[in-house]
Amino acid sequence: MILLFLRNTEWPYAKKQAIKQGNKEGAQIHAQDAIREKNQALNCLKMASRIDAVSSRLETAVRMNNLSTSMAGVVRGMSTGLQSMDVDKMAATMDKFESQFEDLDVRTQ
Repeated sequence: MILLFLRNTEWPYAKKQAIKQGNKEGAQIHAQDAIREKNQALNCLKMASRIDAVSSRLETAVRMNNLSTSMAGVVRGMSTGLQSMDVDKMAATMDKFESQFEDLDVRTQ
């Protein structure tokens, strides 16, 4: 435990000292530690990327589920509307809506 504490607090200093003193074994240990820490950091980044991808897929699935639920409601509403309304009246209403929407679109530009 004490060795770990000393190693973590004095690591940069110990690394320089090992290299300056020509302590190849100590320098090699420090180099292996640096490589291991770099690999751990890369593994964390990879894991974060994979978690982000799964999160995006889940969000997309939830949105698609909400969209299909909404579309089912719209289809039911349209079906009811078709049964209760005259098709000619509905076509006239849609034409009026489209023309008003186009007028609104022209005004906003």
